[in-house]
Amino acid sequence: MNSWGYLSGLLRAERVHALSNSDFSALSETQDAESLSKALDDTVYGELFQGRTLRDFTVVFDEYYQKKLAEIKEISPETVLLKVYGLNADLNNFKLCYKAKVSNKQVSWEQLSERGDIEPEKMFSIVENELWNELPDAVSKAVVSLDAKESLRQVDFAMDKAYYEEKIQMIAKECKQESALYKGILDLYKKELDCENIKNILRASAMDLDKNQIAEILLDGGYVSSGYYDSANSSEEAADLVKNTAYGEVLEAGVNEWLATKSCTLLEKQIDEYILDISADFAYCSEGPAVVEETLRALQLEIKNLKLIIIGKLNDMSVEEIKERLRNVR
Repeated sequence: MNSWGYLSGLLRAERVHALSNSDFSALSETQDAESLSKALDDTVYGELFQGRTLRDFTVVFDEYYQKKLAEIKEISPETVLLKVYGLNADLNNFKLCYKAKVSNKQVSWEQLSERGDIEPEKMFSIVENELWNELPDAVSKAVVSLDAKESLRQVDFAMDKAYYEEKIQMIAKECKQESALYKGILDLYKKELDCENIKNILRASAMDLDKNQIAEILLDGGYVSSGYYDSANSSEEAADLVKNTAYGEVLEAGVNEWLATKSCTLLEKQIDEYILDISADFAYCSEGPAVVEETLRALQLEIKNLKLIIIGKLNDMSVEEIKERLRNVR
């Protein structure tokens, strides 16, 4: 049976196993990595570490997330949303292959992900033979623009732009056909893009980049035009512009910390929680792609919190340091 109702019901049933803020707090308070490993046995993640150690967490969580995506894709009545999630993995693979080629280095195959719609071997062939027409339109155009660029950093900038442009175009197209199903997701993606620009403009202002370099970093397609930040000539002016946006109040503490320390740690945490709060509202949708979006966002943040805790324990961080980095969940 392939229907939104069936899939939504399955995903909501699985949410009973989701970890809460109190669960993350308890895991953070374990004495050491060994104690944490034992505590994880009482969660759905315990069996994933059978025969493995906490140091294998990157592979363990990647395999788990990849499995969940495959399960959803198998029974989803539509694939556009899953293609958006696959696009991110595809572009990460592209970056690795492209940078290896222009640097005359071997591709690091263990770093390539299987999550995307384009198999790693095919992505390697596309890059090696410059078959750009086999990439999504926005990505293909971005690749062509890389020809005259010298810095490998430009590859990241160009691909980030292509990623957001392509994903927003994909969902906007669905909105024209079935606005009731995808309208909320499009709104979420636009706000996410705006928040990404907030991080980018603050970092760019601290690096003393010129206007042309900043323009290469900022993304188009959100509610706040990338040109909105053109008047910023200092870190303080950039921060003031951010505070005057619709996101200023919810991100104020993170922006202030950045001004004082040039650290984006709190800002990134606030952005993650803000985006999760928006997607959590999809819980009021009875069925549809928004339920899938909510599930994947919640799963991503859950895994991020677990990674933060594991990294903290492996590096003997204090409980307070670990808790400060954790994202609040709903």
